[in-house]
Amino acid sequence: MNVNPNQLSLTRATSINGPRVRKQFPVSNRVPRLASYFLWAVGSGMLSAACLAGPVVAEHLSADARWYGHVNVESIQAIPGFTEDVGRWCSQTNAQAGLSEWSEKLGLDPVKDLLGITIYSAQYANGHIVALVYVRKVDQEKMLASLKERYPERTTSLYGARTLYSWTARHAQSEMSMTGAFASDQLIVIGEDAEEVKAALDVLDGKRPGLTSSSPLLAGVSPQAIFVSKGGDVSAEDRARTRCPVLRNCEAASVQWSQQDGVLTAAYRLTATSEEAAQAYQAVVAGFKALADLRGQDSPALSGLLRGLTYRADGKVFTANWEAKVQAVLEAMEQLKQSGGHCPLAH
Repeated sequence: MNVNPNQLSLTRATSINGPRVRKQFPVSNRVPRLASYFLWAVGSGMLSAACLAGPVVAEHLSADARWYGHVNVESIQAIPGFTEDVGRWCSQTNAQAGLSEWSEKLGLDPVKDLLGITIYSAQYANGHIVALVYVRKVDQEKMLASLKERYPERTTSLYGARTLYSWTARHAQSEMSMTGAFASDQLIVIGEDAEEVKAALDVLDGKRPGLTSSSPLLAGVSPQAIFVSKGGDVSAEDRARTRCPVLRNCEAASVQWSQQDGVLTAAYRLTATSEEAAQAYQAVVAGFKALADLRGQDSPALSGLLRGLTYRADGKVFTANWEAKVQAVLEAMEQLKQSGGHCPLAH
């Protein structure tokens, strides 16, 4: 499939459930504190807030992807009380004024225009993550002006018909090279490695193969999932150098959060390197739950959320499943707010 850089659209994109229609994307809402590679790249260079929409688009991920992460804002918006809570949060924190000013400067309203982000990589090493940022519309001139203002040393180069923008995001103790490109008017590609960005653009243009809906990475993924992340083929070398304590003892891992009829569910599955490692995961969760039970008298609503947690180790596979009514979660959040944000289960 060859794609004109200026005409790439979500209209014909193939999701894990087959063809999708672009009008299915609703106006997205801002989710406070949710990680976003997009704002990280354009803003301070740090992970920030994001909203994602719709199920993951299989053919937009490289066929050699070994892990990915995706959040479905359509399911988030369907959570009872979510829209009201976001509106209340904006009014209580006076966030709307700042958001409007920020949106005007950046050329993108994250509440109305940001549709989704998928991150993926063919490696577990740092520096090889690619982010696909789906937007309803964006003022490219304003966004580029904002980028140049923040990073005046940013450079440009051509890759086919597209322009690549490269800059260095500096932090207190480190710096990170970044590259971004407008794949189309509705899709932005960002990554730390310019070659990875080029490869992602080739996937979008059909010059390199993408995942198919039958890929093991997409097996069991619900189109209503709030958040899904899966990874496989974790080698001994990957485990030795990863900073993730879970992957250090795993050959594969997956997590999926969903919501249906006012009930939140979470499913974790870890394929450990040994039966002993699986038993260790079980012991950690059991210890956490036991500690929560001991301190539950100080926080009945919060401890009550753990009653829906079940877990087991079966050979090398550890699974944990959790469910709770959305109303119970909201009550726990209110209790946490009244305690000044201090979680009694964490001390």
